[in-house]
Amino acid sequence: MSRILILSASPNSDGLTAACVAAAQAGLQEVQAESLHLNLCALRLERCRQCGNGWGSCNQQHNCVIEDDLAVLQQGLAGADGYVLITPVYYGEMA
Repeated sequence: MSRILILSASPNSDGLTAACVAAAQAGLQEVQAESLHLNLCALRLERCRQCGNGWGSCNQQHNCVIEDDLAVLQQGLAGADGYVLITPVYYGEMA
């Protein structure tokens, strides 16, 4: 069974972007693919601190010293066979 990661990026949990996520999930369910949805706006992601002059533990050990939701995102990306990117459209452009 394929595992598809759906990434969305909208702070509005009940808008058009959320409806697109639901449609993607329904389509994936129809073809018997497993889906995982991560809304980037709901994750706590901090900016890189450029530890060790930009060559911190992320370079050698592939983990970050910042305790945020990056590990959740990394696990979702690594475990997926495919990706669906859903973003709101503001002022005629993708966010």
